[in-house]
Amino acid sequence: HNCSAFPGHQGLGTFRALDHLFGVNEAYWASPEAFLRPLARLLASDDSTTTMTGEDFVRYFEILPAAQVNFPDVKFVIADFPSLFGTSRGIRVRRWCQRYGWLLLWSLGLNVG
Repeated sequence: HNCSAFPGHQGLGTFRALDHLFGVNEAYWASPEAFLRPLARLLASDDSTTTMTGEDFVRYFEILPAAQVNFPDVKFVIADFPSLFGTSRGIRVRRWCQRYGWLLLWSLGLNVG
């Protein structure tokens, strides 16, 4: 596919065309490693040949849905621990994940303080 054929839509991808996001991710991080390491993991026959580094935990794909998301495509939900845990909204998030069988991951956020 020619992604440049859709001006103004750079960075958009789909679950079926996730590869369109690799170039955008590489440009954002200004590093060929941002492209090569996920590609190596994707194509590897087993995980032992592509050990993860600390940077791999920072470089990930995050989505902002531009259309309706089909719930079977959701694998997990990340919730903000400091603002949600122990609150009524946090309980609603937990129940929502339980209802659909999604893994709920609590994030502390960036360690910048």
